[in-house]
Amino acid sequence: MTFNHNGNFLLICGGNAKPKLLSREGKVEFKFIKGDMYITDLRHTRGHIGVVTGGEFHPIDVSTAVTSSLDSTVRLWDIEAKKIGIENLLPCKQVIKLKD
Repeated sequence: MTFNHNGNFLLICGGNAKPKLLSREGKVEFKFIKGDMYITDLRHTRGHIGVVTGGEFHPIDVSTAVTSSLDSTVRLWDIEAKKIGIENLLPCKQVIKLKD
């Protein structure tokens, strides 16, 4: 769990592939999208497919968050980006694929 530097949002990462963003009042603002586990190249999915192991907000830019996962990717998210789908899920804006 981590707050952005102005304290408006709390990033929750734990137990699954879909982190959540909560408001100061504890209301779930939105969830991050889960990736398609049938796509073999993880750079082409919109979200994590493995358990998210951590997340932080950018120290200066309040609208950027970064998450890491057991699927060997680090993803950057723009929390002000357009949400997709009926559930208003947030897709990632950039993927960094790690290698051994």
